[in-house]
Amino acid sequence: MTLVELFDKNPVENIISSLVLQPQRVIFVGRKEIMAGHKRIIEKLFNERRLKTDIHFLHPDRNSLDCAVELLSEIQKEFPDCEFDLTGGDDLMLLAMGVLMEKSPTKPKVHRYFISDRSIVGIDIDGSETRKTPFYLSVGETINLYGGSVLKSFKYESRWDMPEDFKDDTDKMWGLCRKDTGLWNRLTGVLADFEHMKEKRDSLETVLSLSEIRSHLSNKNQSFDAVEKFLQSLCSLKLIKDTGSDNAFLRYRFKNELIRHCLVKAGTVLELKILMIARGIRDEKDEPFFNDALQGVNIDWDGKRHSSPFIAETENEVDVILMRGHIPIFISCKNGFTDDEELYKLNTVAEKFGGPYVKKVLIATKLTGRNRSLEYFRQRAKDMGITLIENAHLMNDEDLAEKIKGL
Repeated sequence: MTLVELFDKNPVENIISSLVLQPQRVIFVGRKEIMAGHKRIIEKLFNERRLKTDIHFLHPDRNSLDCAVELLSEIQKEFPDCEFDLTGGDDLMLLAMGVLMEKSPTKPKVHRYFISDRSIVGIDIDGSETRKTPFYLSVGETINLYGGSVLKSFKYESRWDMPEDFKDDTDKMWGLCRKDTGLWNRLTGVLADFEHMKEKRDSLETVLSLSEIRSHLSNKNQSFDAVEKFLQSLCSLKLIKDTGSDNAFLRYRFKNELIRHCLVKAGTVLELKILMIARGIRDEKDEPFFNDALQGVNIDWDGKRHSSPFIAETENEVDVILMRGHIPIFISCKNGFTDDEELYKLNTVAEKFGGPYVKKVLIATKLTGRNRSLEYFRQRAKDMGITLIENAHLMNDEDLAEKIKGL
């Protein structure tokens, strides 16, 4: 089978039919200047999916209706088995397709993929041919289609290893956090400071002199008793061990590297909790509701790593990204202070790398901010198409799952 794809500015609409039908050959037809920037991206996607599809890019010699009709007619003659996809396409090529359908003695086979109900509908005769065909994209594929890339490094690891004991540990940390989110933020901030103060920063063990600690806490207006009580709570939950202090030193050891990462960055535990809940949601067939779910997704804006120190890398981190078929859900998780800037950051990154089908969500514990009222913040989010889920710390897992599933 040969698929003729009328090229569109929306990259998702260019590849839906190809990924669903997996034709022997696909011919992209459109304006040369628009297709040029997408060729490498499409070829990369097809190669990564190991599709044995020959890819061709053709464009009319001139930006005229006659040239466009002539090109489509030549394709139809050379490939009698071809099927035209009208899911996307610019105005000129769609108009040319209409002329071809009217004048061609051999009526071309035409279909369209309807995004809303994920079905291919034949529209060449009476529209009666319908094929229900689910279509899935991963987080990485979606980011790539819009010109970016998900960075792969330990620092920006977005695929967490989720052994059962770590899931249990995340629940323990979330249980501690949700009791008093403000206190959690302050005390995990103190542990982060301790990481910078100790000699071996890559070690799970922390050993610091009490005099150094007391001096640091005094400058931060923090109580040593509160820190010691926090460490005792973590020890009782078996998140840290080998704790103790004498007249000279305080020492403790994190259970593992994952736990350390969570306990020195205040917002990570909420992000992981949302990720775990999302991964646990099932559909009516007991299949995963989301086909992909990542946490801490660091995005490079142009999909390239520059070797020159004089070229700055433009990067953004999205707390959680979920995929429901081809629909990306960009989630910002806030476990403390939130202001308008968070809305703008989420909106900018989501619209750049999520396209027209993206859903934008901000999940917060206690929604607090400066300068603006909460009513203004909520209205601003609504105007930007961002769904707010507030007071996450007061919800049980089932309630949070329902909120996430209903996005």
